[in-house]
Amino acid sequence: AGAAGIKWAKLRDAQSAVADHVPQTGLAVTLGLGDPENIHPERKMEVGERLALWAKKIAYGKDVVCQGPVFDSVKYSGGEAMVSFRPLTGGLKSADQKEVGGFTVAGADKQFKPAQGRLEKDQVVLKSAEVPNPAFVRYAWCNRPADANLTDESNLPARPFRTDTD
Repeated sequence: AGAAGIKWAKLRDAQSAVADHVPQTGLAVTLGLGDPENIHPERKMEVGERLALWAKKIAYGKDVVCQGPVFDSVKYSGGEAMVSFRPLTGGLKSADQKEVGGFTVAGADKQFKPAQGRLEKDQVVLKSAEVPNPAFVRYAWCNRPADANLTDESNLPARPFRTDTD
């Protein structure tokens, strides 16, 4: 996707950076809650419920799960990328019981190609026939990541991420 195809991904990336670096800030991932052609989710009730979880935690100090998996680290070996997440509520799973989707990998050339993912313990292991030696990973990195389905027992979606930089 060209720059026009990743504007929303860059916006989500900036929001993630704020959530990671500004104290008392949360980020409710809203992927899957609306029309993929519109950045504003249609299912406002569920957006509000996800935001309320953050309010309970930050404003009221409640011990609640308020986010799904967040990228932690990646290791590359044998033509695969092993991606780890934090914090986890139970194990990783696919939200729709299908193969884990929404991942792309690239070699040193940064030409991203779709990756097949499998769940192994608390990691997603990625491989692509088009990328024999992955060096970078992206998840839900496009305007409309319709196939991004990673979650954990919280049933809250994983936060989009990338390991490359511009």
